[in-house]
Amino acid sequence: MRKYICSNRKIAFSIWLVVLLVITGVMPRQAYAASCYAGGMSSSSFSFGYSNLNSQWTSTFEKARTSWNNSGSGAYLLQTASATPKATAGSYAGGWLGLYTPKSPAGRNFLIQVNTRTLTASAPSGAYSKWTLSTAAHELGHSLRLDDNPVDPANRSLMNHDRDRSVVTSPRTYDISYVRSCY
Repeated sequence: MRKYICSNRKIAFSIWLVVLLVITGVMPRQAYAASCYAGGMSSSSFSFGYSNLNSQWTSTFEKARTSWNNSGSGAYLLQTASATPKATAGSYAGGWLGLYTPKSPAGRNFLIQVNTRTLTASAPSGAYSKWTLSTAAHELGHSLRLDDNPVDPANRSLMNHDRDRSVVTSPRTYDISYVRSCY
């Protein structure tokens, strides 16, 4: 009889503990499997450089880089002029806002291009700087193995094309957990 009572107390305590953890937000309420982009870097710590950027764009990429480094994702992105992976901004003919192109050898090189022409035409009045930051941070997300349009039911992810670029300018909890699961 004593073993049965002890067992019930342990079960009751375990249930109570799980409920407490869920209520306080320590445990995730729902988990989604990460889809890690194969074109990203092989490590969440790497150096990249800027190519032909003016001070405005250097500042934008620095903010995007810092937001990833401070996100808690494990990312450590270092800007080094001599690094082979590059980020640049310019006026391109395509209709895209940003473009991430992995280069060979896989996991060691990339080119990020941000299209100033399309951003200027697309950003609402007064929101250009937020849209540029959102775009730069999004493209750096690809370098951290994040794919476009993850299954995020609330559409909060920096990697969603339909995000509000005036609001979502840095990695969100969803993106951070994906980077952690990819490395």
